Amino acid sequence: MEPIDRVSELFRNQRAVRTFTADPVPDDVLLTVLDAATRAPSGSNTQPWRFLAIRDQAVKEALSLEYERAQAERAGRAAPSSEQARAGILARAPVLVVPCVRVPGRKIGRAHV
Repeated sequence: MEPIDRVSELFRNQRAVRTFTADPVPDDVLLTVLDAATRAPSGSNTQPWRFLAIRDQAVKEALSLEYERAQAERAGRAAPSSEQARAGILARAPVLVVPCVRVPGRKIGRAHV
C-alpha cells in the first residue's frame, strides 16, 4: 500500500477531460467504476445515490442540447444551434454516468423520497 501522501499528489495532478476517444467503455470497466461509486462512504452509511449509465446516442444528444443551451444562458451568450449543441461534449462521450441523489423526507411531486 502506498503512503497517504500519494493521495495529495493525485489531487494536485488531476485534470479535466474535454476530449474523448471514440473507444467504447467495456461493460466490465463501467461496472467496476459503478460498483466503487455505489459503495463510496456516506453520512450514516446510507449511500443515497444511484447512477444512470447512458450509451444511447439519441439520449446523449438530447442531454447535450439541454446542457449546452443552459450553459449559454448562464454565461449570457446566444444559444447554440441544435446542431452545435447536439455535437457538444456530452454527445461525444462514449458513455455518460449521471449521479442521482435521494434526499430522505424531501417531497418530489406527489411522492416522498
